[in-house]
Amino acid sequence: MLLTLLSGMVMPLLPWMEEGDLRLLDAQFEALRRQRHATADDAIAVITIDEPTLAAIAEPLPLVHARLGKVLAGLANAGARAVALDVILPERSFDALLPGNDHDLIVGMLAVRRAGVLVLARTVDEAGRPRPLHAPFLAAAGPDGTGLALLPVDRDGVVRRFDEKLAEDGSAVPTLVGTIARRLGMKPDAGLMDFSRRASIPVVSLKQVLDALSLGNIAEMQRQFGGRIVFIGTALPFVDRHRIPLAAMGADGDRNAPGVMIHAWAMQALMDRSLIQRLPPAAVAVAGLACALSALLAVTGLRALITILSFVALIVVGCTALLAFGFEVPTLSLVAVAVAAALARIAFETMEEILARRRLRRAFAGYVSPAVMDELEAGRLDGMSSARRFLCVMFLDVRGFTGRSEHDAPEQVTAVLNVLFEQVTEVIHRHGGTIKEFMGDGVMALFGAPQSLADPVASCFAAARDIVRAMPDINRQLTWRGQAPLDIGIGAACGEAVVGHIGAAARHAYGAVGDCVNVASRLEGLTKDLGYPLVVSEDMAQRLGGEGLAALGRHALKGHSAVAVYGWRPLDAGRQPSE
Repeated sequence: MLLTLLSGMVMPLLPWMEEGDLRLLDAQFEALRRQRHATADDAIAVITIDEPTLAAIAEPLPLVHARLGKVLAGLANAGARAVALDVILPERSFDALLPGNDHDLIVGMLAVRRAGVLVLARTVDEAGRPRPLHAPFLAAAGPDGTGLALLPVDRDGVVRRFDEKLAEDGSAVPTLVGTIARRLGMKPDAGLMDFSRRASIPVVSLKQVLDALSLGNIAEMQRQFGGRIVFIGTALPFVDRHRIPLAAMGADGDRNAPGVMIHAWAMQALMDRSLIQRLPPAAVAVAGLACALSALLAVTGLRALITILSFVALIVVGCTALLAFGFEVPTLSLVAVAVAAALARIAFETMEEILARRRLRRAFAGYVSPAVMDELEAGRLDGMSSARRFLCVMFLDVRGFTGRSEHDAPEQVTAVLNVLFEQVTEVIHRHGGTIKEFMGDGVMALFGAPQSLADPVASCFAAARDIVRAMPDINRQLTWRGQAPLDIGIGAACGEAVVGHIGAAARHAYGAVGDCVNVASRLEGLTKDLGYPLVVSEDMAQRLGGEGLAALGRHALKGHSAVAVYGWRPLDAGRQPSE
């Protein structure tokens, strides 16, 4: 949990995560904007120096001071509340090129100052110091009459915020918008501009204003600018352009907006008190922890993906709702925390399952066959419930072992049996069989259940032959240990049987019930009398097509009707079956 808490605090600070959060923030703005109705702003207006204006006046931008002066005077007469001149004025006079140019501009500045508030834009040099302005312009603007036309840029190069803490050391500087706000009695708080709001700011070309002034249309000037805060700046294709979150906010419909428009939007946000505040780091950490805890409580397995996607959708919707209420939340960071927590839980439970299976295998591998062990590990015990299957059953027994048990110590008896059963178990498992149980000095094995086999009869017969053929080696091991050799008998039969869990609910075992089980057990008892280590049923012999089997006639079985039986021994291998 501590790791999750730390990740919730650190993730929003990672560069790649911050950029992802910003892109998701823009998508959230777009979603909110589609739900909001457009309104008209009656407190702010923008006058742009655009291409039609420059084409009409046929003068370079530094020489339009006289015309700007006329516009400023007209705005003063129209009753503009404040004017922000977002045009960087020169350090020196250009009167030598155009006499009276500066005079008209200064007169317009003074007119605005008398009627309201005037703020001139300034910029900074390469060292971050404010560039100087022509002294008469500074004097005309008066104290607190200038502000830096700077905009905070996010890591991805997009302007989304208003903030005056733009100095290299993080301290505040007087910005153009901040100075106007203070002059008008407002506090320039920092925050994220709400680009989902659709209050459109009226934009008028400087050419249109000059035309209205030349016609003496004071009423039109009052209608457009009376009581408003007016921003004047350029709207040229490659001058003072900045990247913004939403295309529709740009003056020309793309995501590159003129700086003057962004200043106007920032002023609008200050006036509306709509700046969005970042959620404090502590709150982000708590939200991240909540997301992680919720994800940790989620289900896993096949529903894990749906669960994770549901959490992601819930987080995105919740963060978008908070954005609508004025709180910026690092959505992608919270999503990453939740997904990481969910994946961590899945990984943890997967590891726990692997370890549990290993513990289960270590605990029971010696007691059940690999086929049953696989079913146990896979949790498919329900698949081992009772069902009718065709299978082959083998019974193996050690002849004369009762007498050996009477004379030898139990430890010696057990050691002898273990030598035999070690080999027998390996052979049965190699041929796909399942050891149902060890019965004292005997073994019962199933072929065809629970593990399906292509030919249970062939697999059972091959295992029985290999066991018989392995007996000389087994007896040599026993002789080397000072033990008497063993003699075995194997009976096998095939047929339909019911296989699955047999017993009570509290204690059961995997087994088989059917006539073939009884026949195989009785055939094992015939091996000594018939002189064959391996005796099989007639049905099994027919399915094997002979396989070196000798027909031994019909024999009565205890508790069963007489059956035809066939025998096999190593010396008979390769012979034709007897008729």
